[in-house]
Amino acid sequence: MVYADFECLTKPIESCKPNSEHSYTERYQKHEPSGFCFIIVCDGKKLKLVLCTKKSTDENIGEIFCKHLKNEIDKVWTSEAKDMIFKEEDKANFETSTTCWICRKDFEEGEIRVRDHCHFTRKYRGAVHQKCNALFRKPKFVPVFFHHLSGYNAHLFVKNLNSMGEGNIDCILNTEEKYISFSKSIQDEEGKLKYKLRFLNSFKFMASSLDKLVNNLKPEQFENVKKHFNVNFDML
Repeated sequence: MVYADFECLTKPIESCKPNSEHSYTERYQKHEPSGFCFIIVCDGKKLKLVLCTKKSTDENIGEIFCKHLKNEIDKVWTSEAKDMIFKEEDKANFETSTTCWICRKDFEEGEIRVRDHCHFTRKYRGAVHQKCNALFRKPKFVPVFFHHLSGYNAHLFVKNLNSMGEGNIDCILNTEEKYISFSKSIQDEEGKLKYKLRFLNSFKFMASSLDKLVNNLKPEQFENVKKHFNVNFDML
């Protein structure tokens, strides 16, 4: 999955003085994206972090985000790592497992058990039934989470989704200006569906500001933050 965020500059807008005798909405500033960051994660392991800052006024950050996101997901999607990383503790786990980690049912006597692993990170995940392993495939979509996607971030790049190439854009609307979620189909060279990028609003799952959410965490839980920002943690 992907976690993403935009940063914006607020630029003042020059407009006519509104008439106070009538109801009106006054536009006084415009939010222009100045940069973005996204991190691709699989099984808790960071696969890629991309950070981009606007370098000139004519750069379209929304379009750059869409192209970077597609390119990086393409690399992950097409470079599956087949060889499993199988450590000594994994061997002990496999030999003592009595339950399939996929279907959660016990292994019957004489039933064939196999090792399951993530084809992206090569990480061993557990002992499973042979049938469960054969049926367990990667999904055809990649979730891309923004906090407050519907009311803010979506407007910064949704018009640039076509820069990702051919493929349908599907949208679940709350109103004409707010989207519950939307997705972009990514096609291969033959025009067949490879996967979908499904953009989701984490605010729908955690209806609180990021400031309040992080206050519920302990300093040792900020693993990725500490890896990428070598500054005083309390100040950060």
